[in-house]
Amino acid sequence: MGTLSLFMTFVPPSWHIHPFLKRGIPQITFLLLLVVSIFHRVTQQRPVTRELLYGLCALYLNFVLAFALTYNLIERLSPHSFVSANGPLDMASFVYFSMITLTTIGYGDIVPVHPLPRLLAGSEAIMGALFIALAVARGLSLMSDDSKD
Repeated sequence: MGTLSLFMTFVPPSWHIHPFLKRGIPQITFLLLLVVSIFHRVTQQRPVTRELLYGLCALYLNFVLAFALTYNLIERLSPHSFVSANGPLDMASFVYFSMITLTTIGYGDIVPVHPLPRLLAGSEAIMGALFIALAVARGLSLMSDDSKD
C-alpha cells in the first residue's frame, strides 16, 4: 500500500484525478493497514515490555494521523465541513483536532458541521476512550499473568 501511495504521486496530470483522491485515499489506507499490523503485534505480545508500550503509543498516534487525513480529505472534497474560529484549516489543524478528539478533551475551537465528520469525530472519541481502557486492561492482565508464573 505504501508503494501504491508513492506511485500515485507520479500519476500524470492528464489523468484528471483529484489531488486529494490520488494521494489521500492511498495514505489513509496505508495508515489503516499499519494500524492493523501494529494492533496484531501488540495483542500477540506476551510480557509487558518496552516494545509493547511503544507499540501502544504508535498505534494511538496512527489513529490520530488516520483520522486527521480523513478529516482533511473530507474538508477538501466538501469545503466548509468544519467551522474554525482561527480561519482556514490545514493538515496541522486536523492533526490537532484529531488528537483533541481522540483524547476526548474537545476544546470546541474546531467544530465538524457536516454529518460525516460529525459521525467520525464521535466515533473517534469513543474509540479513544475504549483504547485507553483496553490498553490498561491488557497491560494489567499481562502483569498479573507474569506474577503468577
